[in-house]
Order: sequence, then structure tokens, then C-alpha cells
Amino acid sequence: MNDSPQLLPPERDPDVQIRLHHVDQIAYQVLFAAAASTLGTGSALIDQALAIWNPKDDDPAYNYVTGLEMSEDRDRAWELGLAAARSGGAHVFGIGMTPALEAWAPPDRLAAFGLTYAHDEIVWVARLAAAHATPVALPVDGEIQTEGFDPEHFARVLNRGWELADDHGRGLLYSATIGRPGWTHYLVRINRQPSAGAVLFHSDGVAICMVAATLPEFRNRGLQTVLISRRLADAVAAGCDLAMTETVADNASPRNFHRSGFVVLARRKLYSKTMR
Repeated sequence: MNDSPQLLPPERDPDVQIRLHHVDQIAYQVLFAAAASTLGTGSALIDQALAIWNPKDDDPAYNYVTGLEMSEDRDRAWELGLAAARSGGAHVFGIGMTPALEAWAPPDRLAAFGLTYAHDEIVWVARLAAAHATPVALPVDGEIQTEGFDPEHFARVLNRGWELADDHGRGLLYSATIGRPGWTHYLVRINRQPSAGAVLFHSDGVAICMVAATLPEFRNRGLQTVLISRRLADAVAAGCDLAMTETVADNASPRNFHRSGFVVLARRKLYSKTMR
């Protein structure tokens, strides 16, 4: 007879969803506060909804209010989040729409807000297990650094991986947390040449695979799979039992995370507008 508790699949476990929501908000509040002095980034927590903005990045994924479905007063959370982002200098701002918000903001109301569809995001979750404790090996000519590199250099690696300008605000946003508790930054070198970068945050037993980027000339070598597995191994070593990440829908990331044991927790559509 097996008396061990039976765990719900993580995507159907309400306790898991509450934990993920809590740690996700911690991560983004710390992230956007860390870069505030250099990029003007900011965040505002309003009744369980979180507004974030980065005036140095016009991607809606870095300028929107998330978690509105958790708010008791969605109108107030949206209005205050929009006002905070405008005051913070955001060039664009929007909403992360989930199925739970469709009754609150049907298409005609989104249009009345001045919002148009930008792109889809997928939120993934995995229960960590012993199998995640052993990372995939790098190619023999590769190494991974987690310390001892300059933040601006790390930002350039991310930006070049995303095919952005070296000084773009997205890479600088993530490099701003280097050295902060709970954050680990990974720099991959192949033949001593910077080739990829990634970021991990963990708190309260939850690990978040924040971002990863590979320079174009080093793609198709399995480096993203290596960085996923290394981050999950580090998360297990740190005592985490859950991991989450967010991806877009139209690149290799969904496939790679699915192969690593992640399942879809939620899908959201980002709607955005230009700020006046």
C-alpha cells in the first residue's frame, strides 16, 4: 500500500499557482528596481497585479500589467498601473490577457483602451526531481562562468544574442541584478569566445529561468538545452522543488523547455498601445 501523498499535476495545483505568482512578482520587482537608476525602469504592485515598465525597451513584454486576474478591482489595477507607467516614462504599455480576463476586457473594451494585439506568451512550470540534478555537458571546447564578468559585457552578450544593439536596455536590465541574492548569471564561452548567456532567479523553493540568448554564430549547438539543464541543476542544489519560465510561441524555446519536463501553465496574449 502506498501512503505517500499524490501530487496534482503542477498546472492544476492551486497551491503551486499561488507560489509561482508570488515568486514571479518578487523577481520582477527586484529586476526592475535594480536597473531603475540607469534605465529608468520601475514597477508598481497594485492589489496582486504588477505593472512593469522599461523606457529603454519598447517591447510590450517589458511594459505591461500582469496578474490582473488575481486582482479584486481590475479597473483600478489597470488604471493605476497605466498611470504609473506613464509617469515612469514608458513609451508603450499594455495588458497580459489570460482567459480569466476575457469577460472583463472583451475585444471591444480592449479597443476602447486603445490596445492592439502584440504577441503571445506561454508560461511553463515543472516539478523538479532528481533527474534534473545532473546538467547536460557542454561541448569539450566550452565552459560556463557564473561570476567574474563585467555587467556591461554580459549585457552585450545577451543583446547580441537577441540581435539588438550592444547598449540596448534589455540586456542592461538583466545585468543589473548581477551579484544580488537569489540571482545567478551564466556566460557560456566556446573556444574562449562569449557565445551565450542566461539568468536564473530563485526564492522560496521556486526557480525562474528568466532569459537566455545565443549569439547567431553559435546557434544550433545545443547551448540553450545546456543552459536550461544547468539552471535546473543549480535550482535543485538550492533546494527548489518548482521551476517556471516564460517563452514566446514562435521560436525553439517551447520545444526545449517541453523536452526538459516543463508543461504549459498558462497562455496569455499581450496587448499594447503607444503612450501619449
